Amino acid sequence: MKTFQSPEGGTYYTGRPFQYNNRQYASGVATESLFTQLGFTQVTDPVVAEYDARYYYLYPGETTVRARDLAEVKAERIRSVKSLAFDLLRGLDWLIVRNVEDQTQAVPAAVATFRADVRAAANTYETNITNAADLDAVIAVADAAFPSTAAVSEYLF
Repeated sequence: MKTFQSPEGGTYYTGRPFQYNNRQYASGVATESLFTQLGFTQVTDPVVAEYDARYYYLYPGETTVRARDLAEVKAERIRSVKSLAFDLLRGLDWLIVRNVEDQTQAVPAAVATFRADVRAAANTYETNITNAADLDAVIAVADAAFPSTAAVSEYLF
């Protein structure tokens, strides 16, 4: 998709329907040649720096990257860590169920420790995200280490 600017300063895109001088144009005719015939000039799309879509967004046609809503980002990061903790714990749930159903089958100490550590890390992470004053603080917390599935092997093997 290429960007064109009308003599009046409006911005138009190839392949998108548009209205100009009280006339409607369909997306199929919004071509480079039509824009040139109408006296539009092609605008070079600016290069936009890379950004992390978890924290920032960019509207189509704009060059300014904007920060996402802080409350929304916090809620998303908390959902993400809860989901990760759930996934880490889920694989070991059968040991807990086995212990509940048959008390002679103890939960291995390494498993109990790992599960407690995952829950504690998730709670700390959530608290730190909740207490973050701004987006930079949320990013700093989010980039901090959190137990991964690789950590399971450190506890169990």
